[in-house]
Amino acid sequence: MPNADFVIEGYIDPIEPLRDEGPFGDHTGYYTLPEPYPVFHVTAITHRRDAVYPVTIVGLPPMEDFYIGGASVKLFLPIFK
Repeated sequence: MPNADFVIEGYIDPIEPLRDEGPFGDHTGYYTLPEPYPVFHVTAITHRRDAVYPVTIVGLPPMEDFYIGGASVKLFLPIFK
C-alpha cells in the first residue's frame, strides 16, 4: 500500500469467541449498545514518515463532527437533488 499513511496488521481467529464492543457515541449524542464482534489481534502498526491522522472528537453534542456533517449536507444536497 504505497499510499497508506498508516497500516495496522493482524489477524482474527475464527474459533475465538466474540467479545462485546461498545457502546459508541455519534455526533447526535446517541450511543449504540455493546454488540459481539470478532477480536482483531494487532501484530504490527507502521506509518510513513509524514503521516497524517485526521480525527474528530465525539462526545456530548454539539461537537466538531456535528458541524462537519451540517456543512457536508449543505454542500452535497444540491448535487443529490
